[in-house]
Amino acid sequence: MRLFAAATVALVLLLGQAAGEELAEERAGQAQGDAEVHRSRRSANDILGRHKPYDEEAAKAQLQKSLDKLTAGEGPHYKIVKVYSASRQVDSGILTRIDADLIDGSEEQHRCIVDIWTKVWVRKDEHEITFKCRNQPVVQARHTRSVEWAEKKTHKKHSHRFDKVDHLFYKFQVRFGRRYVSTAERQMRLRIFRQNLKTIEELNANEMGSAKYGITEFADMTSSEYKERTGLWQRDEAKATGGSAAVVPAYHGELPKEFDWRQKDAVTQVKNQGSCGSCWAFSVTGNIEGLYAVKTGELKEFSEQELLDCDTTDSAATAASWTMLTRPLRILAA
Repeated sequence: MRLFAAATVALVLLLGQAAGEELAEERAGQAQGDAEVHRSRRSANDILGRHKPYDEEAAKAQLQKSLDKLTAGEGPHYKIVKVYSASRQVDSGILTRIDADLIDGSEEQHRCIVDIWTKVWVRKDEHEITFKCRNQPVVQARHTRSVEWAEKKTHKKHSHRFDKVDHLFYKFQVRFGRRYVSTAERQMRLRIFRQNLKTIEELNANEMGSAKYGITEFADMTSSEYKERTGLWQRDEAKATGGSAAVVPAYHGELPKEFDWRQKDAVTQVKNQGSCGSCWAFSVTGNIEGLYAVKTGELKEFSEQELLDCDTTDSAATAASWTMLTRPLRILAA
């Protein structure tokens, strides 16, 4: 009997020990599982907000889709040449970053970083795109399916005309580095540009063959703005500095039907006055260069800047009167 009781106690102790060990293992497993879950969550949090490699072909397709939508709207207009790499970042939206070679509206190739930001918590079809190209101003754009549909519906009749003008305006911005402070200013300049483009087309349509008109850096300016920068200042005759008009002897010989000094190598290349109101200086140097070439047989370019530096009578780079403009010609002729 005592032997049976002792065996029973030993069995109970063994079962208790085994249960204790099993409970300890279960608790250890639970702790390990909790740690693995914690590590898994921590790893997920580590990935969130970081750029992860993204398939280049998928990135190229996404970029092409966005470029097509921008082209259908107000631009900008780019073409894909090559995609070097791409990555994605998930953090309150999806940011796709693409390193690629692009061709802009002026047919110039640039290495660019393109960010396509999709705000999925607002609407899935809205994208913000930023183009950061080397040695170029940052360009930002946005497209949505609804805006695109509205533009096509509103401008269906004149869509070709609007697309052409928008494309030319974008090329104008890129070529001359135009950056506007607001969307309102850009729309205003676009309206002025459109009107000036009509004037250019009318002038070319009625031109008799002596000139060809095109888009210059002044194409987004009004007539008054242009005159402020390049116009000829009309001097008050009451304040004239004196001087006499040049006397040109009459020619009694037979005149040719046409004559072009360019064919005689007496005209230098066209110079860009820019926004400097120094038209008088460019006119003077152009005339003197031609006279010098006719007299010596050698075509040279003379400096407008030296005339501006030596001008103590007029407003130098602001403007000048006709008297000031023709005075050097009279001196040269004498």
